[in-house]
Amino acid sequence: MAIMYPDIPYECTPASRKKIMFNVLKDLSEEYYVFHSFRIIKLEDNTWKENEIDFVIFNKDKGLLCLEAKAGDVYCERGIWHYGSGKEMRDPFAQANSNRWKLSKYMEEFYQTQEIKRHCKILSGVWFPGIDNNKLSRLALPSNAIREAVLTGDDLDNPLGSIERIFSIQVPVKVYGETSLVETSLTRSEVESLLQNVLCPTFNILPSKTLELDYKREKFNSLI
Repeated sequence: MAIMYPDIPYECTPASRKKIMFNVLKDLSEEYYVFHSFRIIKLEDNTWKENEIDFVIFNKDKGLLCLEAKAGDVYCERGIWHYGSGKEMRDPFAQANSNRWKLSKYMEEFYQTQEIKRHCKILSGVWFPGIDNNKLSRLALPSNAIREAVLTGDDLDNPLGSIERIFSIQVPVKVYGETSLVETSLTRSEVESLLQNVLCPTFNILPSKTLELDYKREKFNSLI
């Protein structure tokens, strides 16, 4: 079972299907940390600015994935995204990529270095739980959309394959003027620092040598 924060989903409308997605992601293995409604808050020019990412998924061997969720029937026409009703919606791929960039920038500012970007992939994806793979294949996606970085309603049964597919995408990064492909290779201290200081500074979920044993004990105690 994945480690979830919070351990129950935030309040959301049933139509968003985020609670369903939360419970599906909860079934990932304990190698995954899933953060629901992750917020980045900054003060710029004495103005409060808040950015929310629907789901951030972290795996110490794979990196970080920012998922933007858009429920209901959707379609894209002439580069403009619409709900099934015809109402326009914000470009989900632009939102997902913006979230990815903001999380990357937040990490860079926290550590006061760009080096973390060399060995931690940060990717973005979009989840359309209201359409299936067949409909996705018929959608005319705009140029900023990567089909391989999309989950659909078919993934509500098991999203692991699609999540691993997104994590397998190569990510080039420019650090101090030098471009290279990112390979996630975080040290133990870097993993602990990311969890404790960036992803969840108010919640103690640091991995330890006894994490697996503690998890098994918790599962055992829940059964007796």
